[in-house]
Amino acid sequence: MDTWRSLLARALVWNSTKTLSRNIRFDRTMAKRTHKGAVTIKDIVAKTGYSLGTVSRALNGIEGVRPNVRKSVVDAARELGYRPNLGAKSMRSKKFGNVAFLADMSNIAFTRIALGAQSYLKEHNYSMSLCHIDDEDTVSQIDHYMGKQQFDGVLLSPNCEPSEALSDVIHSAGLPYVLINRELPGLSGGVIIDYYNSVAEAMDYLIDLGHVGILIVGGSANILPTMRSIQAYRDIRRKRGLHDTREYIACGRIDERWGTEAVLSQIEEIRDGRITAILSLNNTIFIGVLKELRRSDVTCPADVSLISFEDGHLLSLLEPPITAIVRPLLEVGVRAAERLIWLMGENGNDVGPADSASLDVRTQLVKRESCGPVRRPD
Repeated sequence: MDTWRSLLARALVWNSTKTLSRNIRFDRTMAKRTHKGAVTIKDIVAKTGYSLGTVSRALNGIEGVRPNVRKSVVDAARELGYRPNLGAKSMRSKKFGNVAFLADMSNIAFTRIALGAQSYLKEHNYSMSLCHIDDEDTVSQIDHYMGKQQFDGVLLSPNCEPSEALSDVIHSAGLPYVLINRELPGLSGGVIIDYYNSVAEAMDYLIDLGHVGILIVGGSANILPTMRSIQAYRDIRRKRGLHDTREYIACGRIDERWGTEAVLSQIEEIRDGRITAILSLNNTIFIGVLKELRRSDVTCPADVSLISFEDGHLLSLLEPPITAIVRPLLEVGVRAAERLIWLMGENGNDVGPADSASLDVRTQLVKRESCGPVRRPD
């Protein structure tokens, strides 16, 4: 009995001494921490007595840690006011919780797409960084952003001619990506507005009204929306028997000044009735088109019928209200973000969209008073 009591007493003394020693070490550590800054994982190690590996696994929810040990570690972390270093954690796990959107942000359409994308990304605990890229040395700009490796995935819509160099930069970055309204050689499909059928429907509508001289005004001839729109313009003209008549195509920049320049370059044809309708592929370009028509005393729809792509309802407020091809830009953003989340593996076992084929998004032709029958000479 004496031997048992002696052993128990020694054990209690040893345990108390160990606990006291551990608490003394912890107090010293915290005294130093008070001067150095935030609580670290080593402070939790000092308080609990568990190894660094055990504490790390417990805090990160990794299997192999007993429930009572995990609870002890979490309680200690909460008591100490521990906050994980998210930057360091991201560097280790390559998980930043951030997605980049690379596009020409001076184009208001991309801000609408960004709103749709952000609404979906937020549901999956991702933020989004808007990165402006223009049409000067686009490859270097994209390489700069993607090379930083501070994103988990990328939405992108480069405003330049497709090239192998651009495809190589995107592919070599090793990040999940989704293209928006673009196709690049060797890269998987993305989310694309159905420009071909949009313009085809508008052309059929104008031709049914008797228009033959139709001017189409767009941005760069090298980007997919313009290329598909021009293809539809030519296909419908051929289908409707107008292939022997002159086509009017003006490709340039996506800005208001280009709309003005495009109208000025064709103002004589508009005044003498050779051009009786104008189709603008962008609402920013359309502002310039409309301003120059008014400066030139060209009336709508008496002298010329007008159609423009639109991203909201502003064109319906003009006089006359403008016939519009309405693009569901918020939906485009949501679809693109949905595909990117799937590519990043955030949907678990859910079945996601195929990453090799493009997803087409349809538009709607809203007919208003800016289009009318061709006025015949008296």
